[in-house]
Amino acid sequence: MNMRLGLGFTAVLTAGLVVASCAPQVPAAPTPSQAEEAQTAAAFATMDKPDLVITSFTIDPETPKMGVPAHVRIETLNQGKAASGPYKVAWYGLIGYPTPSCLWDVAKTEPGGKDVHECDFSFGSYYPKDRTSYAMVDADTQSYESDEENNEAVIWPFGVLPP
Repeated sequence: MNMRLGLGFTAVLTAGLVVASCAPQVPAAPTPSQAEEAQTAAAFATMDKPDLVITSFTIDPETPKMGVPAHVRIETLNQGKAASGPYKVAWYGLIGYPTPSCLWDVAKTEPGGKDVHECDFSFGSYYPKDRTSYAMVDADTQSYESDEENNEAVIWPFGVLPP
């Protein structure tokens, strides 16, 4: 038999022996109901959020030559209704590269704000013009957006000429 002794202490009565517990009994935190969780999710879904997109992605020259710098330019826009938090813009010379060929850190972009990211890159190999070059805004998925499916741009077909 359990008995409350006050101040959060309990006693257990077993075969006439009373054992007092020194540890206070802390009530469990209430768990949200399904209705409360749905209400929270609905409120979060309707919050104003940023929406980062790539509006332009170019490589000059269009077909670079191995060992000769190519100029990469990526323009991004926050078409959402709220400022973004920090995020990264990444360009992979070719899909399948394990790390970005160029990477930019962006602290914040206001709604309607545009950013331009540029770099020069020399390809160390040549490739037939059947490849894909790939750019991504919010590459580290740090900025929670209204649309996470519109963050990429590609150039295809893409290739690199031999020296």
